[in-house]
Amino acid sequence: FDIVALGIGLEEVCWMAGLQESIDGIMRQHEELRQRIRGLDGFLELERPAPGSAAAKIWAGKLSERLGKVRELLVVHFREEETAGTMQELAFKHPRAARSLNRMFTQHRHLLDQLRGLLGSAKVYSEGKEPQLLALRRGTRKLIEALEHHEEAESHLIQELHIVDLGTASSGG
Repeated sequence: FDIVALGIGLEEVCWMAGLQESIDGIMRQHEELRQRIRGLDGFLELERPAPGSAAAKIWAGKLSERLGKVRELLVVHFREEETAGTMQELAFKHPRAARSLNRMFTQHRHLLDQLRGLLGSAKVYSEGKEPQLLALRRGTRKLIEALEHHEEAESHLIQELHIVDLGTASSGG
């Protein structure tokens, strides 16, 4: 295709290619997050040990490990989204979306706080305390729902804005 005939300048093509690469990276991270969440959800489906048993402490420890892996992924992912410039570029190009993007960033902090609280609750067994398995399970389910909702809304917004960019570029306006 002829970018000149489409009314697209070379600068716009380069910007779109760089943005596409960044968006592809975010979407890959979203897929990895979905896989981790599915694994966490599957773990919650396993039979829960009896409260007070040695197995309860093992279960809480395994939950803590899984939550830690989700946290590692989220910290890197959120940092990249907030500092790599992709979201800022989208907000600059689409001022109407800036409020939604800022809301997403605020949700990042809340999700990490929620996760940090669960990790602390899961690790109480190391202090000789009994983990509250039912509360951990409920809290983890709430976190899973919040992460799924956030990721879905974020992916939808990014794709919607990027499609607008592609449509505007290909229409010459």
